[in-house]
Amino acid sequence: MIVLFLPDTPENLVKSGQHNKIPVVIGVNSEEGIYSAAKYIRDETAFKEINEQWNFFGPLQIFDTSEATLTEISLSNVVKEFYLKGNEASMETLHDVIDMFSDIIFWTGAYRFASIGFGMSDVYMYQLTYKSNNSFADLGFGIDSEAYGLGVCHGDDLYHIFQNGLYELTYTEDDLIVREHFLSWWTDFAKTGKPSADWAPFRLSEPGYMEIKSRPEMTYSDRYKERMDFWMEIMDRK
Repeated sequence: MIVLFLPDTPENLVKSGQHNKIPVVIGVNSEEGIYSAAKYIRDETAFKEINEQWNFFGPLQIFDTSEATLTEISLSNVVKEFYLKGNEASMETLHDVIDMFSDIIFWTGAYRFASIGFGMSDVYMYQLTYKSNNSFADLGFGIDSEAYGLGVCHGDDLYHIFQNGLYELTYTEDDLIVREHFLSWWTDFAKTGKPSADWAPFRLSEPGYMEIKSRPEMTYSDRYKERMDFWMEIMDRK
């Protein structure tokens, strides 16, 4: 017996207004894709998935299919070209690979929801760019994130919000400042539906997100816009 969890895709449900219209805080970390790229750092031979086997692994990552159509294969290669610009995936292009996986798995979905749901309720977007003393890249993957110049990994935001019994965490003075921002914003949002008087809700006419760092500010970087515009086109073509 098949039981439907959702009657349609989340995107279609939001487009048709079939969702709870309540304020939402949604955001990403600067290099979420470290979570997917860690295996390449630990074993550089794995880059062959991108360099030699992307017609399989590309659609698997982007469209969640192991039986890709020619259109899905073609779009997957458009994605690869956008980030790597004809270069091979390697340690020299590691941050381009990380950006690609950040957008495939995390950034695009967050932005897509904001761009179609903002008119029905307030959507507060953020990007965590502050790299703290505690990173899942080091703690979970055993990678020296400083040696590789890595940014904020998937899951790093949790170390600012929750107690952790798995790892021994240490905090710098700036870490504690950023942690206080998180705790203040999240509790104020739970109480009032707005994280901060300085945090404007997302609007397509004036897009922006809160850049979370020791001195946070509303911003909308050119590179962020370029990446999200690219993905909106890909999603609309699909």
